[in-house]
Amino acid sequence: MLCEDPDDSPRDALQFNADGTGIVIREDKQTEFLHRKAGDRVEMLANADGYAIPINMTISPERDKLFLYSDKTGSTSTYIRRDSGWVEGCSVKWPPPNN
Repeated sequence: MLCEDPDDSPRDALQFNADGTGIVIREDKQTEFLHRKAGDRVEMLANADGYAIPINMTISPERDKLFLYSDKTGSTSTYIRRDSGWVEGCSVKWPPPNN
């Protein structure tokens, strides 16, 4: 789930499947992606309206958070697992707990 987003981008959540596929889930749409672990990063290739968009996220040393750095703004967003124990400290909490 999205935990911190300094840029206030559209809210989304990430679903990673064991077969290397995944889905970016937003209120208005879903976007499929492929993923793989590469060292301390998760490399993703998202299908956005027929274009392949590469996305690289850094894995925390504790392996309980993913960080997405924006070259455009210089900000870093944080994603966590809903069951990680970090939920209460999040400012965004998307999707809401009842979803």
